[in-house]
Amino acid sequence: MANALAQGLRAAGFKLTTPRRAVLDLLERSGSRHLSAEDIHRAIRRRGWRADLVSVYRTLNLLVRLGLVHESSLRETHSHFEIDHGGEVHLTCRACGGVAETRLAAGGRAALNITRIARRHGFSVTRFGIEVEGRCAACSAPRDKKRRPNGARTTS
Repeated sequence: MANALAQGLRAAGFKLTTPRRAVLDLLERSGSRHLSAEDIHRAIRRRGWRADLVSVYRTLNLLVRLGLVHESSLRETHSHFEIDHGGEVHLTCRACGGVAETRLAAGGRAALNITRIARRHGFSVTRFGIEVEGRCAACSAPRDKKRRPNGARTTS
């Protein structure tokens, strides 16, 4: 994947500089984790690579602009970045902040409905992702068997 990202960068007329290579490598290795620019910068420094935080931000902004990387806030004050896989659904728990991630099937009903709705509004879809907020199973589970779902205590 990092080669594909590097090729996408070169195809757009940009050089693969050391900071860009470092950011691409870290995003590739991040798996399903969503990294902030600061997370990426710290990881670059831990590995002994040289790139200042400004270079990391510039690289991330370029990769987002080229459609190679996806940026999302996931209900936080700072952005998170990941390789753009397209059609992702982020399920964010409002209680604990946990994020579960899944992908919509490219030819599935949800993807087709989103594309159909967009076309109806004269919008040409280049990528889409969905952020859903709610409560995860752990936060939804009753903490105390004596508690009722509405929070009232049972009397024995």
